[in-house]
Amino acid sequence: TLAWAHERTPLANLIRWRDKPVALSIVQARLVGLAHFSVGYIFTYAAFLIASTSGKFG
Repeated sequence: TLAWAHERTPLANLIRWRDKPVALSIVQARLVGLAHFSVGYIFTYAAFLIASTSGKFG
């Protein structure tokens, strides 16, 4: 289960949580997905711009 995996994760044990982890709601999961997609899009576009203009300036 989610709580079992959370208890055995070394990084999760660095902080002692008061509540047990629960699954995200559909809306929360979609917002996380949208944020992940947006950040990935921005970084991918930035890498493309840097690569495509690096020959012109240096």
